[in-house]
Amino acid sequence: MCLIVFDWQPNTANWITLAGNRDEFYDRPTAPLARWHDHPTVIAGRDLEQGGTWMGITDELRFAAVTNIRRPDAPRDKQSRGELVGSFLIGDQTPEQAARDLLTRADNYGWFNLLLGTPESLWYVRNWPEPFISDVSPGLHVLSNEHLDSPWPKSQLAREQFQQWQQRPDSSALATLLGHTESFADDNLPLTGMPQELERRLSPQFLNLQDRRYGTRATTSLIGTLDANGQRTLQVRELSWGDAAQSLGEQQIRIGTG
Repeated sequence: MCLIVFDWQPNTANWITLAGNRDEFYDRPTAPLARWHDHPTVIAGRDLEQGGTWMGITDELRFAAVTNIRRPDAPRDKQSRGELVGSFLIGDQTPEQAARDLLTRADNYGWFNLLLGTPESLWYVRNWPEPFISDVSPGLHVLSNEHLDSPWPKSQLAREQFQQWQQRPDSSALATLLGHTESFADDNLPLTGMPQELERRLSPQFLNLQDRRYGTRATTSLIGTLDANGQRTLQVRELSWGDAAQSLGEQQIRIGTG
């Protein structure tokens, strides 16, 4: 994923609400949101090249998501970032335990931002410019290809879009919330070391770079609720996109405990 906006409110009626976009090369094989045949408690899309995922949930209401960190000097001979999400979903560590464990091996992976959560706890991990972990404070946050809450223009727009959505929440619209397709002005672009023209072309929320065979491949929403009887639910909705922003379908799964 390359853009995530979420409201984290542990132990409340709406403990997590999230919208996110995954950007990837069109030719990279991908399976849509579904239960994993080799780990049936995991519900996620799947990168068929490396076996990991960009975002997922489990029957135990664990959830995780990853974005890359965009720098021209980012290492390319590292383990897949999607493995970080999959290993947390499959495992039984708390978010804090998993985050602290990653401190010792974060450099094994391409530069990443990682969210690890349960209904009670949410932790953030990154490995650039050095390994770093912290718990996530309650409230509205945005994560793109820099650090958590870095003020990139598409991130700031995502915050505004989400706040507007919260005034009139509509679950059916959340997965497509981050649909802005226009580039931002050059003087608003982040300074990542990339050529300015490429930075401009990568600045929209929803990407479709035909000449690079690269674009937004999935848009996802996650809604976690807690009712008066102590029943927790987690609903994920994912829309898949292909070449030229062609719709490839939609999947929805709802799970609950309590």
